[in-house]
Amino acid sequence: MASASRCLIGWAVQCGTRDHQGTNVIEYDIMLYYFFASDMENKNEKIEEAKARAFDLYVKDQFVCSEAVLYTIHRILAPPLPVEIIRLASGFAGGIGECGYVCGALTGGVMALGLVFGRSEAGASCPKLLPATRELLEWFNQAFGSNCCAALTKNKSTFGGKKSNMCGIMTGETAAKTMELILKYEKMSSPRVLLQGIRQTLGTS
Repeated sequence: MASASRCLIGWAVQCGTRDHQGTNVIEYDIMLYYFFASDMENKNEKIEEAKARAFDLYVKDQFVCSEAVLYTIHRILAPPLPVEIIRLASGFAGGIGECGYVCGALTGGVMALGLVFGRSEAGASCPKLLPATRELLEWFNQAFGSNCCAALTKNKSTFGGKKSNMCGIMTGETAAKTMELILKYEKMSSPRVLLQGIRQTLGTS
């Protein structure tokens, strides 16, 4: 499977389109297909890795909550996209510019879902994105009682610790749930499905 993936990616580099930063769009999609086809058996490991990575990034003050979730998912999937996409998440810290609105960990998760299931062409279909996003939101509200940053951080006793620890836990848990949903909704579990997805990406039948 690994050698087949390298051949496919090499083909994509030759025939794919590139964005203004030189990232091959088809190569990115094929890398995602290969990730899902080869790593579904290790999904629990990936979920736990997401939780640990995002938590550490936040509590060590390396990234804010929204950045930590998006960065974590991006790095675990390892697609050939510039790491600068994490900048998209920077302004969502503290409930959007520290205004206490929607939790940054949640918005980081939504952006990560969009990274995998969203669209880059006008009119393209992305049927998995909205159901996955709704499920993430419903889970978050049920798990933490609110998605409002001000409400979540007002009662520090929710997790019996400092605000940073509470937010770190929410960041880690949200990254884990986001990875769980990515694996759930992709369901790329066989070479046949992998090939079908690649053909769709390349516009062939």
